[in-house]
Amino acid sequence: MTTKYTQGTYKALILEHLMTGEPLEPMKALKLWHCFSLAQRISEMKQDGIPIHSKMVTAPSGKRHAVYWLDQEHITWAKHRL
Repeated sequence: MTTKYTQGTYKALILEHLMTGEPLEPMKALKLWHCFSLAQRISEMKQDGIPIHSKMVTAPSGKRHAVYWLDQEHITWAKHRL
């Protein structure tokens, strides 16, 4: 894989965040970068070969949303390939 994301794009910002080991949720992406399309960007990144994990969680309000993360082994994997 030779995927490189242009600095400052949503994909680059999302990947940079995930590479810290912190999970990412839609509201956090919205607050950090005004990104309304996190699920779409994550889908594109998965198609690019980035092994992003996700699970559905229920917020205290009862609404469901996805949480995304990279496992530590995949952070190491991504650092060597991106």
